[in-house]
Amino acid sequence: MIKTLHITNSYHPSSGGVRTFYEALLKAANVHRRRIRLVVPGPKSSVEEVGAWGRIYTLAAPRAPVLDRRYHMLMPQDYVWPGETVLRRILAVERADLVEICDKFWLAYLPSVLRREWIGDVPVPALVGLTCERLDDVMASYISSGKAARWLSQTYMRKVYAPRFDFYIAVSDYTAAELRRALPGRKQDRLYVEPMGVDYERFSKRGRRAQWRAELVSMLGGDERTVLLLYAGRLGKEKNLLLLPPTLERLRATGNLDFRFVIAGSGPPRGRVTGSVQRMCSASGAVSWAVRF
Repeated sequence: MIKTLHITNSYHPSSGGVRTFYEALLKAANVHRRRIRLVVPGPKSSVEEVGAWGRIYTLAAPRAPVLDRRYHMLMPQDYVWPGETVLRRILAVERADLVEICDKFWLAYLPSVLRREWIGDVPVPALVGLTCERLDDVMASYISSGKAARWLSQTYMRKVYAPRFDFYIAVSDYTAAELRRALPGRKQDRLYVEPMGVDYERFSKRGRRAQWRAELVSMLGGDERTVLLLYAGRLGKEKNLLLLPPTLERLRATGNLDFRFVIAGSGPPRGRVTGSVQRMCSASGAVSWAVRF
C-alpha cells in the first residue's frame, strides 16, 4: 500500500488555506485507508496520531527570519548535512513512496538529497512539488515589481525550483502559469491544477443565522439595504487588501445597495495594512468596517 509524506513550512495553528488543506487530506486518509504522514515546523517537537492512518510530526524549528515571525521554518541543515537529524530520521523510518513538498525556498533542496540517496536506507520516492502562490507576486509585494525582480523570479523558478521534482501540483491556473513557463517541454504534462475548493457544508446558506447577521449589520452601521462582503485571511501585503477601498467605491456607484466589508484575520503587518485600509475607507466615506481576531 502506498504511503505518502508531505512536508511544508506554511503551517501554523492559525494559518489558513495550507493548514486547512492538510487537515482535509488527513481526514480523507482515514476515510480511504491511505497512510499519510505530515511534517511541519513548530515551537517544540511532538507526534500526533490522526486516526488510524494519519500522523503529524511537528519538529522544533526557529522562527521565520523575515515576513511573518509567527511561523517556524525547517532549514536546509535539517536534511542536507550528513549525520542524523530528526527530519532525516523520520524520512528513514517512514520510507515513503511519495514525498510532496510545499515550499519554494528552505525545503527546495530536499528532492535533490533524496534523489542522490544521501540519507541511508531511504529509497528514492516520487517527488512532487505543491505550489500555492506565485513567486513573482511575493517578490512584487515585499521586494520589487521591477524588471530585475521579475527576471530573478523567472530564473529561480526555471533553474532552481522546476528541475527538482518529478511532478507538480498548482492550486489554480493562475498559479500554474508561472510554473508552466519555467518547465521544459518534456515536463509540461506533469503539471496538474487542483483547486483547493470551498467547504460547502460550512459556508452553505443552511448555516445562516439571521440574528448574527442583524447584529453584525448593526455594529457596522448598516440597514436593510446592506450587503456584507467578507475577507477572511492573513493580513499580509501579498493579499492586496488595499484594493478593497477602490472596489467598494465602484460597487457603491452601481446602485442603491449599501456595501460593507468585514475583514477577519491577523498577520505580522496588521497595524500597517489595516490602518491603511481604514484611512482610505474613512477618506472615501464608503464603508464602516470591523476587524476581528
